[in-house]
Amino acid sequence: MKEKPVNKICLFFTCIIILVASCASMKDWASRVDWEGISLDSIPGKEAYPDAGSIIVREVGKMEIIGNPESRTSLFDYHTIEKILNECGHDRLNIAIPYYAGTTVEAVAARTISPDGKITVVTPDEVYEVTYYPNFIFYSDQRAKMFTMPAVENGSIIEYRYRLRIQGSTFWHGWEFQQAQPILHSKFTLITPSAWSVLYKMYNTEIQPALDD
Repeated sequence: MKEKPVNKICLFFTCIIILVASCASMKDWASRVDWEGISLDSIPGKEAYPDAGSIIVREVGKMEIIGNPESRTSLFDYHTIEKILNECGHDRLNIAIPYYAGTTVEAVAARTISPDGKITVVTPDEVYEVTYYPNFIFYSDQRAKMFTMPAVENGSIIEYRYRLRIQGSTFWHGWEFQQAQPILHSKFTLITPSAWSVLYKMYNTEIQPALDD
């Protein structure tokens, strides 16, 4: 029986739809600021945090462990929004995304939003790869994607996101809810197969996780 071309045609149109959606998303990223629950005007400035070089407005991580025996994969999605208050915050502009062998870095997107609202996007050719510990041979398998946030001045917002695709059922080892910079909103989500038992330990905080069945 002669093979019908229906599946190939459907696949072709599916690829076009995915490509168009991706292009539209990148266009929005380069031209529009739309954060759920956050407006540019609501972000505090140096008057509220006179001793800080920057403030992390939002930091969100989500680790999903896929326990399918045929395809053991862990996905970690990261997104952060940070406001640069003064020159002391300029050391936050060189971004490194470390990863080990068996891990790929996907969907890297970064941009600077100036005080007057202008958006400057990091282009793919501005993201480069390095050995994360070049002087330590035992860590030669750890590499990093790196880039520098562009067009930053005091009062600018820097924002970036990425995904790590990790081979195997790997658990993201930890999450810091506060750092040297003040963090206004921090959230970490762990998604595991329902049959798994999750053990956790909190340090120096009274925060307790919310568990969903």
